[in-house]
Amino acid sequence: MRWSLLFLLVVASACGRTKPVNGPPGKGQEVHEYVDPSQAQPPDENAPPGCTLRSVEDHTLPPMPRRPLDVLFVIDDSCSMGDDQQRLSDNFDAFFGPFRARQVDFHIGVVTTDMDATNRMGKLVPVPNSSPAATFLTNATPDLSSAFTSLVNVGSDGSSIEQGLGAASAALHDPLLSGENAGFVRRNADLALVFFGDEDDQSTVVIDDLVKDLHTLKDPNTITAVSILGLDSSFLCFPGLISGWRLAAFARAFGDHGETVICRSDYSDLMRTIAGRIVNSQCVVGLMRELTGHHSVHVTLDGQPTSYVENKPDDRFPHGSIEIEPCPEAGGQVQIFYDDCP
Repeated sequence: MRWSLLFLLVVASACGRTKPVNGPPGKGQEVHEYVDPSQAQPPDENAPPGCTLRSVEDHTLPPMPRRPLDVLFVIDDSCSMGDDQQRLSDNFDAFFGPFRARQVDFHIGVVTTDMDATNRMGKLVPVPNSSPAATFLTNATPDLSSAFTSLVNVGSDGSSIEQGLGAASAALHDPLLSGENAGFVRRNADLALVFFGDEDDQSTVVIDDLVKDLHTLKDPNTITAVSILGLDSSFLCFPGLISGWRLAAFARAFGDHGETVICRSDYSDLMRTIAGRIVNSQCVVGLMRELTGHHSVHVTLDGQPTSYVENKPDDRFPHGSIEIEPCPEAGGQVQIFYDDCP
């Protein structure tokens, strides 16, 4: 898959001589620069004698031609969502960092979970104060940060019967697809759906039917689904329960192209990781062992030094992951070197 939603956080710090480049892009997140293993034996002055480095992991990155990307946010606009929408909008830079780094030609559109109000019901939310009037953001949108903030703050006075899957289905089917939402979905673009809410879907949409419809609309390898659910790590958030929600099942239906994030409040990390996986899915490498606990960790791409972002363990990658930056369009061979200290 060329990129994989929503999407989601990038935390973990490396030990020893691995060091941050350009500072941390988000809370608890570091970009790391390669250090030649020959210069790190032992990795630091506190390492025991005989501490050496060894290559323990090899990964192949497939080629990824740069493609346009259409991202549909499906945002819960019921009465409990005001603070969460604000936190989402506050992390514009974290989300758009990978888009800028890859120079992605993007469309960003928003629908809400309200299927009762006539101005919602799967219709793209108009971009506030846009001239000429627009229903989605692009690379050419003036003052993109402010526009994104205004767009995702959709309010919290929507229907209490959240129908995210129904809204996504309506947005991506006729009559809206060729009518009021025309121009958002492009034939040559990848498609990402990002669901964002604190309640499950209550629509009558059959998940398997919607997945099949989307695979008819797009090549399955070009679609990503991310469900960011629960939104809060308070005592009201039960991961075991939320993992059974319809929105979680929808994301799982896309296999490696889907992702579910449950009960998270660290939005800066979350949005950076989600965006990275949407844009650079083939450059996200799941690890066989965690990076923590080592004096030194070094990463090469085709035998040459490479920088990377380190992601903490999550449901998809229980030992954590790294994202190669910049992501090579031609693909390549990644090797991860760990120290082998007692």
